[in-house]
This record gives sequence, structure tokens and C-alpha cells, in this order.
Amino acid sequence: SYGPFPAGQGLSVAVAQSGLYGYLGADGQWVVEPQFVWADTMHLGRARVSTEAGMGLIGLDGAWLIEPRAGRLIVSDKMEDAPALCIDEDGVSLLSTADGAQIARFEGAWNAAFTGSLICIEDESGVFLIDYAGNIVLSGGAGAEKLNELGGYYIERLDASEDQRFVLRDHTGAEIGRWQELTFAGRYNDVVYAAFSTYDTQTAEIDGLTFRDEVSGSRRYGLIDMTGRVVIDGLTSLKATGRALLTAETDDWLGLIRPDGTIVIRLDKEE
Repeated sequence: SYGPFPAGQGLSVAVAQSGLYGYLGADGQWVVEPQFVWADTMHLGRARVSTEAGMGLIGLDGAWLIEPRAGRLIVSDKMEDAPALCIDEDGVSLLSTADGAQIARFEGAWNAAFTGSLICIEDESGVFLIDYAGNIVLSGGAGAEKLNELGGYYIERLDASEDQRFVLRDHTGAEIGRWQELTFAGRYNDVVYAAFSTYDTQTAEIDGLTFRDEVSGSRRYGLIDMTGRVVIDGLTSLKATGRALLTAETDDWLGLIRPDGTIVIRLDKEE
């Protein structure tokens, strides 16, 4: 065989000399015989695989959880109760990962993605968030390109013609504030924080479309809580470390800060 590739839940994806994919156990023996034209790593006791008939979902024993079907199949590798998303040429289906039953169908939708504990759907009307039962939780406003869940709040990204493209909304959809960029910064003491950036812009046109170009050197960063309250700003650099800390820099110092803006380490710059 070729591989094996990274293991998941004791099984490794491998490719036989026939060119077909299967799964090897820890003893190097086939647990799931090579029979697929492509196979993904196992997560949460399941994996996506492809046959000539399309993409489907199998369990650890190789039995079908979702029979192969046309379209692109997306499965969460973090949330066991999340449905599978099947995107075909006519719409998006939510499918049970237990038996393949259809939970909901959105005709005319052309894209879907997991965002937090919800699902973002895109169709000709715009973007909207749904729960795992297919119920609409929040619809985007005019010009919305993306919606992300953020600890019970939502970040809406507008199209490139907007100067402040990122909108923070509460669970009712009410607007809290707008920033030029906004991303998840972390959770500290059970409070969710977001990192924002602001900068000067200048108008540019390309092929008849208007864009807001950033003026070089004008960008500044900061942190807010979910009420929109600024906990620190005026930073020239801000980056997440993946350890509930962020690296921060100003014109005068650099160091480590927490998501709530508390400075943990500060090193003053020399004159």
C-alpha cells in the first residue's frame, strides 16, 4: 500500500496498489478493505469517502451511514450531533449522520459551512444562519457575504464596497457596532472577546467596481467584549497565540496580553 496517512481513532487511511483507498488497523491489516476512490481521516467514529457514485459517510466498521450521492459532503469533526451538509447543483441538504435521513432542504442554495454551533447557508437572497434542525436563526442584512457565530453573538461580513465591513450583532440580530475588521480573540473568565482593526481608506475602482483600499501604515488594533466596549486599543500589532494570550505591540512597547486587555508581559522599546 501507499501511505499510511495520518491515523484517526486507530485507523489509518491507506491506498492499495489497485489505487483504491481503505483503512488499516494498528496491526497493519485492512479493517476496511480498499474500495473507495478517496477516503478521509476518521473523526468521531465516521469518515467521508468517495466512490464512482459520489461522496458518502461510513462508520468505523466501513458500513454506510450516508450512502454515496452526488454533490459535496461536509461533516463536522468537532460536534458529534451536527448533521452532514450535502451541497449539490440544486441546493443544500442537511442529513442525519446516524442514518442518512434528510433533516432539511434548501433549494437554490449554493454553499454551506459550519460556524460555531450553527450553519451558514448562502443563496440568491444572501446569507443566513440555521440550527441543526434547519430552523433559521439569523438572516444577513443587505450586502452580507458571511455570518459567523461568536459565543452566542454574530459577526456579519459585508461586501467590499463598505468601509466598515464587519458588524457585531446580538442573539436577536440587533446591531452592536461596526468595525473594519473583526475576529474571535478568545474567551477569558467566561467572557467572549473579539479583536478589531481600524485604518484609513482611499477609494479605488477596478473594472467598474468600487473598493476601499487601506492606507499603508494607518492600521491600529484593539479588543472589545460582546457589548462592544473597547478594553484596549491603539495597538500596531495584535496576534493570537492559541494559548488564551495574544502578542501585542504599540509604538512604545511589546508584550503579551489576555483577551480582556490585561497586560501580562510588557517590554518597553528603547529610544
